[in-house]
This record gives sequence, structure tokens and C-alpha cells, in this order.
Amino acid sequence: MGYDLDRFHEKISSSMICSLCRGVMEKPTTEPTCKQKFCQACLVAFWSVSGRCPCGKRISIRKTYDAGPDLCIRISNLHINCDYADSGCNVIIKVRDLKSHVAQCPYKPEFECEAGCVLEESDTEEQRHNCIEVQNEALKEVQNSISELAEMESTIEDNLNKSDALIELMNINNPSINDILNSMCSPFVE
Repeated sequence: MGYDLDRFHEKISSSMICSLCRGVMEKPTTEPTCKQKFCQACLVAFWSVSGRCPCGKRISIRKTYDAGPDLCIRISNLHINCDYADSGCNVIIKVRDLKSHVAQCPYKPEFECEAGCVLEESDTEEQRHNCIEVQNEALKEVQNSISELAEMESTIEDNLNKSDALIELMNINNPSINDILNSMCSPFVE
């Protein structure tokens, strides 16, 4: 996945943006079928679900190619905020130096569990850390969001059904209403 555009301090050329993730390309790669450039991780993820190149062409080779030194050098010279800017790090660094800075950044969380959960609390919290619990909390939040969206969808569907029933009732009680509705809708129907 590419780098977020808001992390940069200069104008970003469109040739540096991955059309899949809409970020600045990380590990720029050329797709062998359509010859377009993407983040390597984005392209591999796209292939895994699609079986086609992002342009829609059937792929014959699932091998990525380096995007070329010019693009890689231009991206590596961009100035970017540290990964831990939200935690207080104010360092602005070239992309090429980001990885080494992040490894030693004083704002880096002290504890990172093997499952990828990032814990920013003290050592005592590390001893109580439970990845399954953290993931279950995140899952509950997603499930709640899905439930809320399902309720909204149901409400919208009910309102549409009521509107359809009202229009049908109006047509039965006043046949000329159909002419009025058709004249109102005709600009939208081709």
C-alpha cells in the first residue's frame, strides 16, 4: 500500500500515484500486461482477487517488474512525515531514509506484539496484552457499523416501498397523475 498523500511536503506528480490505493507508490512496480505502474503490494493483492491486470486485460504472467530507476529515485527524494507523526514525532525525512528513522524513532511504541497489534502503553500493559481481545474489540466495532448500515438500508427500503405505494394509490385515484409523473420523470429517462 502506498504512502498517504497528506504526509508529503511538496507537490506530488500524478506519475508517482498508485491508481489502486491512491497513495504515493511504495515499491513502484510495472504490471507486465498493461505496463502501468502500481505499488507492488497493491498489484499483488489485486491479482489475488481479480486474475486480471487493473486495466481489465487478462494476465498471462504474475511477475512484477521494477518501475525503473527514474521513478524510484524521484519518490525516494520526496519529503515525508514520520510514521509516528500522530504520536508526536515532528521529523520530516526523505522517503529513502524513512525506514531507518522509523526503526529508531523515539515515538515508536515500546511494544509490538508478534500478531501485529501495536500497544503504546507501559510494560505492565505488555504483560496483560491479549491479541485476541484486541481483535475481538475491533471486530465488534465493525459488526456494530455493519448493523447500523443494515438498519439504515432497511429504513430506506421501507421509505421507498411507501413512496411506491403512495404513487400507485395516486394513480388509481387520479389517472391524470400518471401523466404528471411521467412529465416530471421524462428528462431523466432516455
